[in-house]
Amino acid sequence: MSRFATYATTVRESLERRKSVPAPALGRVVLPVVVGVLVALGIALASAPGTDLAYQFRDEDGLVTALSSIFLAMASAFAGAAFLVEGRGGNGLRMWWLLTCLGFFFFAADELLSFHERLGELLRSSVFGRPQHVFRNWNDVIVIAYGLVAAGALAYFMPRVLRLPLHPELLAIAFASYVIHTLVDSLPHSVHAISLELTGLSASIFEESAKLFASAFFAVAMLHGLLLVVAARAGAAEPLRSRVP
Repeated sequence: MSRFATYATTVRESLERRKSVPAPALGRVVLPVVVGVLVALGIALASAPGTDLAYQFRDEDGLVTALSSIFLAMASAFAGAAFLVEGRGGNGLRMWWLLTCLGFFFFAADELLSFHERLGELLRSSVFGRPQHVFRNWNDVIVIAYGLVAAGALAYFMPRVLRLPLHPELLAIAFASYVIHTLVDSLPHSVHAISLELTGLSASIFEESAKLFASAFFAVAMLHGLLLVVAARAGAAEPLRSRVP
């Protein structure tokens, strides 16, 4: 059997298996998070100095960047807790939880310390110069590389991730928001100018809003995964408790 056929078979088995896994209710988590993000974006617009509505979105010390780093740190913490709780049994996802814990910790630090901006400036000032035609700067290339690495890791773990009901769906929403953020960020300056002229809003507002939704849904996805791991561990321990006199 080819690797692709084995992969497809494992995916089908995981989709069947997940039907028997009870999932925690998501409404009480997702709705407050979405409302909270929208309120935060409204505050970011309302607190802008003067007519510079994009200030809190464009500035690295702004509210949106701070909230994004908080959500990413939460995602890292939830994934780390899932790694510790799942143990060696469970769904065979300990490496997934460990990698996502480390990855989201790196992204949270990147939000605050601007790793990719500094590396982009280093590449631009070196022999590479400015990227040609497609991208505005090397920052965009690095952000896209982040996404490609994350997508590759998700594809590798997908057959096992699919065992967790609603976890991959939440990840899909987060990745879709990240793609929107990256596409807007990569648009030429002329398109950014047209956006400002047509809507009165800087493209950075749309870009950073999408990034904040991505960070928020990554945190929700990891929280949901942690709840599933805790429920699975509690279910596995229940027969042992029933035999205790």
